[in-house]
Amino acid sequence: MIRIQFLGEGSRDEAAAPPLVENLLGLEIITTFTAWSSPSIQRFHQKGLSKLGRKLMFALARASADGLQGVVAIIDDDQHDGERLDALKAGREAHRRNNAPMPAALGCAIPHFEAWLIDDPAAVREMLKLPGNHPVPPPVGMSSPKEALHALYNKSPRASDILERDVLPEIARRLHLNRCNQRIQTGLQRFADDLRSEFKDLLDQNS
Repeated sequence: MIRIQFLGEGSRDEAAAPPLVENLLGLEIITTFTAWSSPSIQRFHQKGLSKLGRKLMFALARASADGLQGVVAIIDDDQHDGERLDALKAGREAHRRNNAPMPAALGCAIPHFEAWLIDDPAAVREMLKLPGNHPVPPPVGMSSPKEALHALYNKSPRASDILERDVLPEIARRLHLNRCNQRIQTGLQRFADDLRSEFKDLLDQNS
């Protein structure tokens, strides 16, 4: 079991990102979640870094001071330009120039986090209790994976459950990376690779 600081966009990331990471790592984690918009994330004064990079530097310093074992930072990329991921990478590297390295896995969801979940139609159907032949649209090319997933939920037998608390975490736990056919386009594959690379030593210690 490892203790991780999570950074994400909001309540849906808070609900589903930790179980997704547990799924991908195959390791139980204890999490502390902070939204990017939270005033508790301050910014280091670091010349040449964007606001996101400076926020990540602050989060890494705070996680280290709190005795945590790593950070997972997920950001949406509605513009599909990769600039936000580059900003996070710059912040990670800037922190490592003057501090002991801390595992810091970075993910950029294109266009947003729900694209990762809806890309596994089998997990979506199973957790929403939909028929095995119920269509689940692929995340790439649609206007909003977030709205598409919400529409599936509204039509499902689980529409009376709370989406964020009850449903999204279950989809995240059930997701299989090899069933996500558009995992490269959505950024999920890059995140999974970075996650395993950053936490490799901890995984080896807990194997």
